[in-house]
Amino acid sequence: MLGEIKKLNINDLIGLSLLILPFSLKLNIYSIIIIFLYWIFKFKLLNFIQVLKSKEFWIFSSFYLFTIFALFWTCDIQNGLSLIERRFSLFLLPLIIFSTQDKINLNRIFKYFLFSTAIAFVYSFLFAYYSYYSTGDKWTPFRYFNFTENSIGIHPGYFSMYLIISVIYTLEKSVLNNPLKNKIKWILLTIFYILSILYIGAKSSFFILILIVICYAIRFSNKKREVFFYLGGFFILLVITSYFFYSISYGFRTRVVFLLTGKYNNIQERLDIYKSIIILLNRNPLSYLFGFGTGCLLPRLLEVYKEFNLVHHFLKRLDAHNIFLKSLAEQGIIGLITTLNLFQGLRLRFFSFNIKYFLFSVSFFLFGLIEHFLDTQHGVVFFTMFNVLFYRNYLDGNK
Repeated sequence: MLGEIKKLNINDLIGLSLLILPFSLKLNIYSIIIIFLYWIFKFKLLNFIQVLKSKEFWIFSSFYLFTIFALFWTCDIQNGLSLIERRFSLFLLPLIIFSTQDKINLNRIFKYFLFSTAIAFVYSFLFAYYSYYSTGDKWTPFRYFNFTENSIGIHPGYFSMYLIISVIYTLEKSVLNNPLKNKIKWILLTIFYILSILYIGAKSSFFILILIVICYAIRFSNKKREVFFYLGGFFILLVITSYFFYSISYGFRTRVVFLLTGKYNNIQERLDIYKSIIILLNRNPLSYLFGFGTGCLLPRLLEVYKEFNLVHHFLKRLDAHNIFLKSLAEQGIIGLITTLNLFQGLRLRFFSFNIKYFLFSVSFFLFGLIEHFLDTQHGVVFFTMFNVLFYRNYLDGNK
């Protein structure tokens, strides 16, 4: 039996974790525990020491370590400890992935992930129709939040980011010099994931998707004419699809109406949060250096919401919704720097050498401007896992 265990590959265990991530946080936590036990089983002290000496490990774990350090001056130790627990993958996954002797096979891992996101969307789609036919309510199951939260228990914005990363991978496969049969397969998969993103109707993912297509058109086109040809075809398809989905998708329609009419203006909601954070920082200039302490931002934000009569924000206990402002407010300038350090893929050389990693980093950098995804399991586990895998793949000399 021990011999069989030794034949296990970390790529399959990571793939399994990504396979179940959209469906169950509890199972995902168990899968990470299995990855950790596998790592312990194959543990070699020399590799461990080498990792502790490597700058890569400290680059990716410094944010988490400083988050722990900032507990010493927090005003809410309970909330701070909760954040430490939720962010533990920021330390554990770099330690495991950088020290494992198994060769990282991103193509193998992505096969698990692509299957997971496709099945998750199809299940959400079927679940919404099942709810419609069983209750007679043709609107509620297709509302923006209900579509994924009622079926697989994940925020639609976060699930849309999973689909975005799927598009990044399949789009590259579509434009590479693959045999025609394989190229058609990847093009169809790309179309499926793009349509899935549009159907859900997350505004942030919609704009990130456009940016991704533009980057791919620039990167893989040999002539300016080709760039305009690809972009023109994409935007024509986008307009036709959007019109079609506006007719059939209640979730998509409400998102468009809310965006155009301001009926539910979550852009202004975010701006009010950011202004409140800046007010807090300006009232305490030293906080720019050291922050208020891990987990201390929300209690202080609630005071500002109450002061300025932001009733909606106060009742919903809205947190930062911005990983950079939150890091600055809780851990000061050092926290902000360690947060920016997580986005190694933003280096311009990756645009040519490894565009998947570049666009992954760009996508989550933009997502981090409107969501505090490092505070949620659906966000931090997914981001950390792929972020470190991409970098380890780069260190191994692979694209």
